[in-house]
Amino acid sequence: PAPGDPAGSAITYLPANSLPSVSVFDYWEPADAVQRVLAGAAEHIEQVTTESPSLARLADQIEFTVTAEGLKIELIERADSSFFDSGSAELRGESERILQIISGELTKLENEVVLEGHTDRRPYANDTRYGNWELSADRANAARRAMEHAGLNGGQVRGVRGFADTQLHLKDSPLDPRNRRVSIVVRSQAAAALDSAIRQGQELPAAPVPDTAGPAAAAPAPAKHD
Repeated sequence: PAPGDPAGSAITYLPANSLPSVSVFDYWEPADAVQRVLAGAAEHIEQVTTESPSLARLADQIEFTVTAEGLKIELIERADSSFFDSGSAELRGESERILQIISGELTKLENEVVLEGHTDRRPYANDTRYGNWELSADRANAARRAMEHAGLNGGQVRGVRGFADTQLHLKDSPLDPRNRRVSIVVRSQAAAALDSAIRQGQELPAAPVPDTAGPAAAAPAPAKHD
């Protein structure tokens, strides 16, 4: 948690310099202001979830990460607790309630939303016609339907993606059930603009060059004459 955050907060802040590429905020937006808005949304979702008797037991399976690219909300499964029926894309009742809370908060924003599904490395089934690729995509799409039904503006959704086991949450434990998750990515307007520019082949603006010269040296005081 960042300094000043409530003790025990599940919200993680990753500084821009922790990213492998130049921060999009170098081009368009002041990072601190955008992160504050997205962190505020995350804190409210966390508060409402933890204060609900019926959802509190799932609160530690919801992770929030605020980065220079935006806010990522992840619904992470455990061996004894899942957001979906086993081996299916059918949401459980409390899962729909959590997505309703998230939707209510994201509807207040204008940010684009991308939903991603992930699995562990355990083969889904012997049937080659349906596997982890299909399951991860179907779960992400089920989350989209539930969120839009709960009021999320359909125009905010910019993508639904299934990644199967290609982006493990725990890379050293590929069979761990915590690799199974749905990620709700709330992109900053800067990240969305940069992504759009790249997809359309537009030329990107040059990042501002920091002033390393420092303040100009003070002019010498005029000589005194006796």
